[in-house]
Amino acid sequence: MLKTSKVLLSVFLIVILFGGCNSENRKLKISVNSWIGYMPIFYLKERGILTDKIEFISVVSLGESINLFKFGSVDGFTGTQYEYNSIKDIEDLSLVMLFDRSNGGDTILSNISIDKIKSSDLKVSAYMEADSINSVLFDYFIKKHKLKNSKFDIKDQDQISISKLQPSIEPSIISTYNPYLTTLQKSGWKVISSSREKDMIIFDGLFIQSNLVADNIKTLKELKVEIDRAIEFLEENPKEFYQTVKKYMQGESYKEFLVSLSDIEWINMDNNSVLKEINNHHIDIDKIIK
Repeated sequence: MLKTSKVLLSVFLIVILFGGCNSENRKLKISVNSWIGYMPIFYLKERGILTDKIEFISVVSLGESINLFKFGSVDGFTGTQYEYNSIKDIEDLSLVMLFDRSNGGDTILSNISIDKIKSSDLKVSAYMEADSINSVLFDYFIKKHKLKNSKFDIKDQDQISISKLQPSIEPSIISTYNPYLTTLQKSGWKVISSSREKDMIIFDGLFIQSNLVADNIKTLKELKVEIDRAIEFLEENPKEFYQTVKKYMQGESYKEFLVSLSDIEWINMDNNSVLKEINNHHIDIDKIIK
């Protein structure tokens, strides 16, 4: 009888330590990178809003978010359709929230013109996060400008490393996004293509492990409300918002921050115009919180 009691006590302790708390009683872990469209989340983080229920983990790149999710270190991440499609066959993901669509914020930069890329026999260095939406934009750029016969040497680097590149004699292009775009333009890189093109869509959203959505729906709905409030505050008080998230802006000035905002379109509230397009990317939109 004593032995049985000890066994039951051990099982009880294991349940308490490892399985006794459902997902509603622990923090959701969400990774976020420094894209202009995710600044409302960093605003919430800095203001301490919902941080008792959600742990927002800052990362350098979209690829880092994917790796953290694959390793089970986070429950969800902010990203684009590319990140979703890259792991949907091995991970059960749900799109639960929409933030924005890129309208020039994702950009191809170069130190030479498109015509020179076409006419050059040299291999062009192409810097990007290869495992991210950067590669989608690069492929779109190649197809749109009929550059399949040009020679490219793909350089897979994170955006912080890329943002330190200086234009040189070596012909190069960069696939990047705000706020790193601002730094690169200051260095002399020129925009030759972007997501402002009308025949492409890049949207940003929050993806969560599917089996956690139902248990955390209350927290996720609260997050949606707070993000909408943060965006409303941004639109009414841009300077104060900027001061709150400034440390995540990779050195962008307030004026540059406003320019970055002009390169996205918020779709957190009015997203009917993009839902059909999103569904065309084979992404289930049924769990999107409105």
